[in-house]
Amino acid sequence: MTKDLSVTSPDDAKEKISDIETWGDVETWLLLAKASSKSQGWMKSTKALEIPGHGCLVQVTTQQINPDGSSALAEAICYVPNVFVHEVVGEEAGLIGRRLVAYVSDSPEMDEEDEEDEEDEEGEEGEDEGEDKKG
Repeated sequence: MTKDLSVTSPDDAKEKISDIETWGDVETWLLLAKASSKSQGWMKSTKALEIPGHGCLVQVTTQQINPDGSSALAEAICYVPNVFVHEVVGEEAGLIGRRLVAYVSDSPEMDEEDEEDEEDEEGEEGEDEGEDKKG
């Protein structure tokens, strides 16, 4: 049995893997980037799970097929605050990529709690700046 390391979406998986079974929202994790080599038997990917109004969990995966046919996998995950997944759309090609983008204070995705936190931080920064100027 060989493993296809070039799958990039749930629809792609259904086309390439005849016995795939899924449950739940299979697009919870959105693919940001992927590189693979069939001839060398490796794959690297970066995926993001958006927590609307707060940030994203980001997962990186590296997988390789060893010379003896076994598979090795390494994964890491981290939380990135104050970002969201932005879809890059081409005029004719449709979706051509995704990237993480920082929230800005007037962004509609930012909720009221985040705006209040930002205002509090700005007030504190102003106080600190005043103290630094004094001495």
